[in-house]
Parts: sequence; structure tokens; C-alpha cells
Amino acid sequence: MDKDLQIELLTSNYVKLEEKLEKHQIQIKSLEEKIEELKNLLSKIPSEQSKLSDGNDGNDGNNKLSISFVSYKKSVIVCNLYPDKNGTQNFKDEFKKLEAKWFTNKELNLKGWLFVGKLRGTLEESSKTIIEHFGKICELEYEFTHL
Repeated sequence: MDKDLQIELLTSNYVKLEEKLEKHQIQIKSLEEKIEELKNLLSKIPSEQSKLSDGNDGNDGNNKLSISFVSYKKSVIVCNLYPDKNGTQNFKDEFKKLEAKWFTNKELNLKGWLFVGKLRGTLEESSKTIIEHFGKICELEYEFTHL
């Protein structure tokens, strides 16, 4: 093969490679811009970790629990302290973990989480483990009510 023809072929291949390289560099730049856009969008979305660290349990942004302990026969009932805030509903799964059952007594106008047979000694003593449990996972406010 003639040297001039070889040079022409090599030059032609080199130009084609440069064109391909330029196209790839443009694609890479475009992808980098898209990545930056996605990073920007992601930074605006609160992470699951931040939800946990700010105490949000994911339900209504409230990690407060306000309850009243009520003695009922040989059991302890945990009722909402306020009718409209910091209720037990957000902590339903936690009450179930502690083996509480939902309880309603229309005669006494009483509803809450029943801990069957839990009342041993005073209401305050009997409520200690419940207080400790919820004190670890939320901001807890409580009082004792003796019927």
C-alpha cells in the first residue's frame, strides 16, 4: 500500500475518532448536568434519616404522647389525656408490642389501651414499664387517674 494512501486512511480514521470522542464528551456533559439536577432535587426531599432524627414517626409530624393511666379492676388502661392532640393513635403498634388491647367501656365513658392484669400494687408502680418504654421513643406527658 502506498504511503500517501496509508496517511490518508489514518487521517480519516483519526478524524472519525475525534468526531466520536466529541459526541461522547457532549453526552457525558449532558449526563453530568442531569446528575446535578437530580442531586438538587434530592436535596430538597427530606430523607428518612432526618425524619427519624427529628422524632417524626411519619404520621402527623407529632412525636408527643399525652396519656392518662387509669386503674380498672385488675388492669391498667392508657387513655388519651387530650381529645385533640398527642394521642395514642400514632403509637398503636407500640401499644400492641406491649400486648395492650383496645378497650371501650360506654358506661364509664372510657376508652384506651388495656393492659390486662397489669395492676399490681399501686397504679404508679404498675405503669412504670409503660412509662419507661414510651419515654425512650417519644416526648411523654402523663398523669394518673383513680376511678
